[in-house]
Amino acid sequence: MCITIAPTFACLNFYYSIDDDGDLHEITQMHQYFKKFNKNFNVKKICKSLPKIEEKLKESGDYKDLSDYAIALMKLGLFEEAKDILVELEFAHPEEYKLASNLGTAYELVGEVDSAIKYINYGMELNSNAHEGSEWVHIKVLETKNHLKEDSTWLENHTVLELSEKQEADSNVLHQIFIQAHERFPFTPGPDPIMASIMLDLADCFAAKTSIEHAKAMYQIAKEHFGDTSAIVNEKINEMLKLRGKYDGIFPERRRDNPREGEHIKIDGIRYGKLIDDNDDPPYEINWEDYETNVDTLLSWVGLEQIDRTPPPIEVLPPDEESVGDVPEEKESNTWLIIAAICCVIPVIGIFIFKKKKSNQE
Repeated sequence: MCITIAPTFACLNFYYSIDDDGDLHEITQMHQYFKKFNKNFNVKKICKSLPKIEEKLKESGDYKDLSDYAIALMKLGLFEEAKDILVELEFAHPEEYKLASNLGTAYELVGEVDSAIKYINYGMELNSNAHEGSEWVHIKVLETKNHLKEDSTWLENHTVLELSEKQEADSNVLHQIFIQAHERFPFTPGPDPIMASIMLDLADCFAAKTSIEHAKAMYQIAKEHFGDTSAIVNEKINEMLKLRGKYDGIFPERRRDNPREGEHIKIDGIRYGKLIDDNDDPPYEINWEDYETNVDTLLSWVGLEQIDRTPPPIEVLPPDEESVGDVPEEKESNTWLIIAAICCVIPVIGIFIFKKKKSNQE
């Protein structure tokens, strides 16, 4: 019996975004940007993983497992404990860029910004491609924190990243900012002016490079979630809405090379709330008695111990005001002894030279 198999074709639908110049972009090139921002960590899930990491750590005695445990503690809010663990791990393994980078984050979370800058920079020296080359954004955030210490109004006249037009149109820059914003989101509950500024910069990149709809949603996150009350954020949101109307008649054309493809659709109306996840709803209550949090105990499992690595301050005694400019008596007496010795030695040397010269003449 002869069976004929008729060809069948799937109906494929392609989605496109539009940028602020009216150019269309296939959404398949930016699917990762539909990944939601987590406003908090999944506490229940992390707590469930802790005993497994602890058991593995006890068996292996591997510092990498302890690093994973410290990161879990950091996500659960035990910043000081995580920092103390990572200090010893980094000291024992100074060539591990992950330890340097994680220690920099821990220092930031406990408020030690200068130390954070030191270790994030060191991590970048060890691996310039860390976090897909996005750590320069982290450094900018830390520098902004220092600016705000000196001038609380600094962000009124600056943005965190101070992007150029060329950077805003660079897809690599967009991707790197997105990575850092995504990682910082659960550590930074709103309102937060630094995160609001980062979301503004990210939105500017979306508008210039790929999607006015994504840009509008990012501007709204800056406003609604991170509390940006500036006039500029409203202006930017309205600008994206105007562009939507302006480009309303632009649609992607069906590909001529494959007429059996499905409909090509331009995305419209991304709701910012759909881009944010609440991973701790309802809030999970942690029973800390179930988990090991003692730093000394945890370090002992990898053969380390906690040491105070902060050098004691050098005490400089102020000079006695009455003796300023005077020579101390002991030094003065020593000076006279030296002069006396020189006076005694010079005649002896002279006599020796005179006798030797006379002897040579004879």
